[in-house]
Amino acid sequence: MYYARIANGTGDGNFSPLNNITVSEFAAIMMRGFYRNEIGPPASGDAWYTPYIKAAEWRGILRNMQDPSPDAIITRNDAAVLLYNILTNKGVILRDAMSQYGNQISGVGNVPYTTRMAITTCYAAGLMQGRGGNGFCGEETMTRAEAAAVYFRLLDYLEANGAA
Repeated sequence: MYYARIANGTGDGNFSPLNNITVSEFAAIMMRGFYRNEIGPPASGDAWYTPYIKAAEWRGILRNMQDPSPDAIITRNDAAVLLYNILTNKGVILRDAMSQYGNQISGVGNVPYTTRMAITTCYAAGLMQGRGGNGFCGEETMTRAEAAAVYFRLLDYLEANGAA
């Protein structure tokens, strides 16, 4: 990921896999990986993430997230929504994910419908899974290692479905 310029380290040559990842960092990884040609140059004085967030907003990648603010630590729920938006943006739709997996994943019953659809779709596509016996744990945060793992799962899934 580093050599392909998909993900950056945290400084001093470290990736810091157990650190939490922010919305802007997660969006930047996904935009670099799947929409590289749509990222404009940063304007003078803008935060480093501005081109990635603008491109993600233009594509609708941040739509329906509970907290899309760039500096927020991304939750597993919001990561699933972002991944779901990429899938639908790329034309990959899993029609029966909700009916197949909606009752099998604990901890998703009290989330908004769009979030529940995103979680079950990511689960059906093999992009995300629960955490041990504790269910999906959607309000928990995502680590940099998990972000790297779901990036590669999404890449594999899109390639297998002719949408990469």
